[in-house]
Amino acid sequence: MQKELVKWIIELEILPAIPCGICDDCVKSIEVMADGLRKFNGEEGALMADYFDNLISDSDSFSKADLIELYQVAKAVTIEFNNRMFSEVLGGFTAEIKP
Repeated sequence: MQKELVKWIIELEILPAIPCGICDDCVKSIEVMADGLRKFNGEEGALMADYFDNLISDSDSFSKADLIELYQVAKAVTIEFNNRMFSEVLGGFTAEIKP
């Protein structure tokens, strides 16, 4: 599980800063984020992943600007979820090693 988490974090980090360009598919990138949220961030992450999936299910109706904005929001939300997860993991770890 830890290796999968690290692999997913790396995948998230290498997603492009400027989305929906020549080599990037915003919808696929949002799917990567949703998959990671679902796997590694509990019930709240799964709910957010479902929300992302619902939004992109109708991505043909989005303008490119709207899709870029959705991508940027999805990435910020995903990073926030990851930060909370890491804080909880580190908090639990440090609580165990206190003298």
